[in-house]
Amino acid sequence: MTMTKISALLEKLMHRENLSVDEAADAMAVIMSGEATPAQIGALSALKYLQLQGNLLDSLPREIWTLTNLVEIDLGGNRLAKVDPAIANLRNLLFLGLRENGLVSLPDELFSLPQLETALLSGNVLESVSEKIADLAFLKYLDISG
Repeated sequence: MTMTKISALLEKLMHRENLSVDEAADAMAVIMSGEATPAQIGALSALKYLQLQGNLLDSLPREIWTLTNLVEIDLGGNRLAKVDPAIANLRNLLFLGLRENGLVSLPDELFSLPQLETALLSGNVLESVSEKIADLAFLKYLDISG
């Protein structure tokens, strides 16, 4: 994809709060290719909902964790081996979907998300869950089943 097409795609999505699966797939393809600059990824700062489930992603660019207006991120059904501690930047996050990724552990920073209400962590191979989970004062629904 040429830089002009990348810029055009990200410009189109820049002020959106929600991306469709196809738009998210296009944006993630650009982001994961390494062709988008951190500034271009950061330009998606209005984004509130990011649904990337079922894309077999094994990593995410660090810039994802700079999208501080996110209230929902669904990364279920991928191949993520770990969660970046920079998740702590997502201070407005209400919903976190990380089911079916093969995660063995969770960073303590995840338990510092002040608004988190729902955490879907089922289908991973978590060896333990930190006692810091008690710090999630607004947590209403937690699924850590098999």
